[in-house]
Amino acid sequence: MEEPVCFSDLIQNIILEYQKQGLGFGRTRLIKIAYLLELNYFREFKQRLTDAKWIFYKYGPYPINYTNYLEGENISVFKDEDLDFSAIRIKDELEVPSIPSFLRVKIQNLILKYKNSELNELLNEVYFYTGPMKNATPSDELDFNVIILEKKKEKILIKDATKESRRKIKDIQRKLSIALSKIPKKEFQKKFINENWLLDPDVKVEQ
Repeated sequence: MEEPVCFSDLIQNIILEYQKQGLGFGRTRLIKIAYLLELNYFREFKQRLTDAKWIFYKYGPYPINYTNYLEGENISVFKDEDLDFSAIRIKDELEVPSIPSFLRVKIQNLILKYKNSELNELLNEVYFYTGPMKNATPSDELDFNVIILEKKKEKILIKDATKESRRKIKDIQRKLSIALSKIPKKEFQKKFINENWLLDPDVKVEQ
């Protein structure tokens, strides 16, 4: 693909796909799916998918002024003050901007992959296991080029690592995964607050 896709167009197509699959979602999951789509696209084509500038905001990846992308004429955001939840809908799917068919397939596959995942599982993968986030500090613009460098570095490490080193790495990953899966959602949030991170207001309300 020569020209980047407009991020607003991408967001509308992700929302529409969630509607078609009859799945619930909130702003946090929507933005993280868009980020993973950007990530996977860069891995495959070595170039950016959209024109959005991603930054390390609060404690995760967000496109600058991301709320603006939810204010389009074809997007309805219903705020329930009692439940502290925002329902996001496409008003007319015929008005959704067209994107290449292979991108629609990628969106479908990504949503299906994470449809049964708890939000904290998705956040865990995005925050701790993606190159642009691991190499950034709060307020930094995310650099997708680290994905290429990381893959090269990973090949060298695997080649040079001893059998015992690989066993220890896998054991650490397994223990960390088990520990994180046992943290209740509220405790997960408190952990970040206690470490002086800014809490994403969407995390506490999305199921």
